[in-house]
This record gives sequence, structure tokens and C-alpha cells, in this order.
Amino acid sequence: MSIRNKEYSIFLAGDLIITRPWSETTDPEFMKLISEIRKADVSIANLEMLIHTFKGYPEKWDGTPPMAAEPNIAKELRWAGFDMLGHANNHTNDYGVTGILETKGFIEGAGIQLAGSGEDLQRAREPKYYENNWNKVALLSATQSFKPNDVASLSRHDLHGHPGLNPLGSSRSQALWGKVVKKLAYILGISSQARRLKILNHTFILDCNKLGSSYNFNANDLEANLEAVRNAKKNADIAVMSFHIHQGNQWMPQKELTDFAHLCIDNGVDIFFAHGPHYIKGIEIYKGRPIFHSLGNFVFQLETIKKIPAEYYLRKGLDDTASPEDYQKLTRNDWKLKQFWESIAATVLFSGGVLEEIRLIPISLGYDLPFGLRGQPVIADADHGRSIINNVIERSTIFGTAITYCNEENIGIVSVTDRNNTNFQLKQIL
Repeated sequence: MSIRNKEYSIFLAGDLIITRPWSETTDPEFMKLISEIRKADVSIANLEMLIHTFKGYPEKWDGTPPMAAEPNIAKELRWAGFDMLGHANNHTNDYGVTGILETKGFIEGAGIQLAGSGEDLQRAREPKYYENNWNKVALLSATQSFKPNDVASLSRHDLHGHPGLNPLGSSRSQALWGKVVKKLAYILGISSQARRLKILNHTFILDCNKLGSSYNFNANDLEANLEAVRNAKKNADIAVMSFHIHQGNQWMPQKELTDFAHLCIDNGVDIFFAHGPHYIKGIEIYKGRPIFHSLGNFVFQLETIKKIPAEYYLRKGLDDTASPEDYQKLTRNDWKLKQFWESIAATVLFSGGVLEEIRLIPISLGYDLPFGLRGQPVIADADHGRSIINNVIERSTIFGTAITYCNEENIGIVSVTDRNNTNFQLKQIL
């Protein structure tokens, strides 16, 4: 495929947790944002929820409640202008197989391409395509944040696989040092001479002389995802990878993410965007291609989820008479930090296959609004917008990425030039 000389724009947003219709909203700052989504040649985000009829059975686990909304929300996302959605994340399997398959049906029925989940691993991992009169875009979606039962399985010639998500597994080993080793061994009642100790999902190397960590990707997951990238690039003009990951320090780049992003770009990806921490991280330019380490929350309507399983009520001391609103009011402080209620969206422009410009739109999700009204995105006002873009500037410094705030338009402009000192800076910190 070859890109024509016409400029081509891609709108990117982070996590979508949407539970209320949008098409009835008339707020001018919200409608300005909708205009940005619609005017891009293709608009993409991460769907961190299910859209279904609640026929599926909620999966039991100790994290946040299942994220889900009713079928009409699929049409609302299409009304807003979204063309493609990633769906590999830790909420993909919240309502089991039925939830996954119903979500796929409603999203695709609304005219939106859904990548990252599917009837089996082959279809969860394959690229999805959006095509207009001049370009074809491929979207791939993977996650490092999942439980074993979330993962799709392969179909054979004689038996279908299991529906689920597309994983990129990894294992991390941490070297423990000196007195820490002896204390840990004493508490756990093991010999301090033991070399390896597994606690939950972490393997600890008991070494009195070292302090640090290392990780390994699951080799099969990695190669299969990179093969999907190569196939996507053969069949499309622009390839986009959506990646969901929670691990890592607050503002620092996560090494697994950085390494995977570089490998994806080496194999043909044109845009790599990540999400999962629920707050903004930095932006990197690698070989003339952008890496968004986290765009944050684009929609965060946690307080208006309509159905919550019984065990979550019981955990808060609530009985059968309690409503979802009663539960949500008790958990409101779980998301009290302002960083969860502000984010960025990005419009990435290409011309003739060359990255030309990245425009960052500051988003406010109503941190100070009353209960039940928070979570719907609007373009932030000038003061808040400048603060959000300044945060992105600060968090992108480690990558050597230059970003400027444009007062006239209330946006950030990213320099698309590679910086030679990026690798040096990362080695000093990772």
C-alpha cells in the first residue's frame, strides 16, 4: 500500500468507561471535543468496558467492579465519531464469554471496528482495518494486564478456541539484597540459602550482592504479536498498536512498554499508544514514530455504572437493599486524586507516510463536579489546559521530546524530531 500526498489525521484517546448517552448533551466545550473526533480521518480509543445486555455472568475477582453499559452506548460512540476501538485490557472478561461476544456484536453492529478481543486467539490478535477513499488503517490491540482466564485460546481445525483477549505476557524477577534476604527468609520460614522464592506472581532472586529487577516477555506472545504487526503493515498504509499496561512507577517510563513499543515500530507500527494507569505519562518519538506512554482517561463515568455484583456490596457492609449509587458513594475517594480526572487526546498528522505534526488536546473530566456528573470529557479551559500540557511537557523530558503550549489554540504541539539523547537518558533511569 502507498499513502497519497494528502494529509491524513488520526485522533487518539485513552480509556473509555462510558455509561451515559452523549447525543443529548449540548455543552459547547463537549461539542468542540466531538468536532475534533469527527473531523479526523480515523478516530481510535481503548474500550475498557463491556457493552452488552448483562446476560453474561460476572467474573469474580478482588479488583474494581465490572465495567459495563447497555447496548445503546455502542451507537453513542459511533455518533461521537469513533471508527476503531482497542479491547484488550483487564476488563475485557468482566462478564465472561457472553460479555465479550455481545460487546463485539454491538460495537461492530454500530459500524466500529473492534480489535484485541474475539471468538478465539487468532481473531483477538488479528489486525482490524478501517478504509476510506485514500487510506487504510490497521489497528492492533494487546495487553499486559490480565488474569489467566481472560486470555483467548487458539482454534484448531477440529475444535474452536475460547473467546478472550490478546495477551502479551511477561515475568519479572527481582534481586533482593543483604539484610532484606535474611529478614524475608526468617519471616517465611525458609532457608536463607535458597536462591529463588516465588510470592504471588513475582519471582525473587535471593542475592546478598544485588538489588534490581529484570523481566522477560512470553516468547510466543511476543513473536505472534510482532507477526500480526508485520501482516498489518503489509495490508495497510498506517498501523496503530493499542497497548494496555498498569505496571510501572507513577511518571517514569515502564521498561516493558518502552521495549515493546520499540519492537512494534521496528516491525512496522506507525503509532503506538498506551493506557491503563488512568493518568497521563510522557510522549516519545522513536524513528520518526510517536509513542504515547499513557493518554489517561478519556471518559471515566464510574459513578453511573448501573449494575454491580453482590460481593462488592458485601465488602462495603451493604445489604440487598443497597443501590449502585450507594456503593459508588462509598468508593468515591478511591479516585480522589485530580490526575485521574484530566487527560489528553492527540491528533497525529501524516503526509506521504511522514509524521508531520502532533496536536495535544487537554481534557477535563470534571474533578470538582458533584457525584454522578464527573467523568464526561470536555476541552479544558485555558488555565487548566496549560497546566495539563505542562504536565505532559515535564513527563516527556526523559525522552528528549520537545512540546510547546500554544496559547491561541489551547493545545500542545509536539516536535516530531528524534532526539539523540533519548536512549542515554532512559538507560540512566530504567
